[in-house]
Amino acid sequence: MGTAGKLSRILNGFLTPVSHPDLPFKAAPGQLSAAEIRQGLSLMGEIESRDFYLFGKPIAQSRSPALHNSLFKHVGLPHRYQLFETDRVEDLLHLLRKPGFGGASVTIPLKRDVMKHVDVLTPAAKMIGAINTIVPSSKGGQLQLLGLASSGLTELPLAL
Repeated sequence: MGTAGKLSRILNGFLTPVSHPDLPFKAAPGQLSAAEIRQGLSLMGEIESRDFYLFGKPIAQSRSPALHNSLFKHVGLPHRYQLFETDRVEDLLHLLRKPGFGGASVTIPLKRDVMKHVDVLTPAAKMIGAINTIVPSSKGGQLQLLGLASSGLTELPLAL
């Protein structure tokens, strides 16, 4: 398969045949993995880079950035996960509506304070009175910030 064939596999949006890097052979010449397709789409600007955060304090010893960033790299996504250490909700508000905000994990002491700065709370978050996840969602062209408690993850749409 030539260069044009690889490009057509990257650009195809429906039932694209893929290979897996752990297979001992490629199913067909030029077969790409799903990660390679995402890397190609990212290089072409078709997948926008997103910034994800962990909000809270103390978080300096968190392994979340290493975990998330290695996963993003492994699956071919251009995203970044970073620590934003603060115990004041006012310090992070500018990030919530920033272009490229992909979401955040929220830990102590911000789980309750940040609730009033999201647009929608899941029933579990309302009942518990705290959130540990913020997910941006575009509904009708409008950005909404969803506040979730862990059990609310089942209430998310399949693809964000």
